[in-house]
Amino acid sequence: MGGKVDEVGGSQEWLTGVERERATRFLREADRAAFVAAHLLVRHCAAAYLGLPPEKVTLLQHCEVHGPGHGRPYLEQAPELGVSLSHTRGYVCAAVGHGRVGVDAELVPPGRWTRAWRVRR
Repeated sequence: MGGKVDEVGGSQEWLTGVERERATRFLREADRAAFVAAHLLVRHCAAAYLGLPPEKVTLLQHCEVHGPGHGRPYLEQAPELGVSLSHTRGYVCAAVGHGRVGVDAELVPPGRWTRAWRVRR
């Protein structure tokens, strides 16, 4: 799944305390909004996959070195599934599936490459 930050529905109440605390560390509001939207979107993605309401999906991360909020994300309800999320200013994406999955959102500035891509479309 992917979309614009302002298109992702949900509530920050769906986030864990660790996620909400991490969101407060962003200096720019746009970056904070993208972080929150990506973490909400992965819940929507997992909910569709698992047949659960998105507010019942818990995303966790734990690294043995750095503790909670770091490391590979996983779902409390289905830790065997692969989970990936990414955000950039204005756009977020997420994936859930068997095995390792991965997504990456990148902001591409206007220029030669974006013009060439638009022409080919």
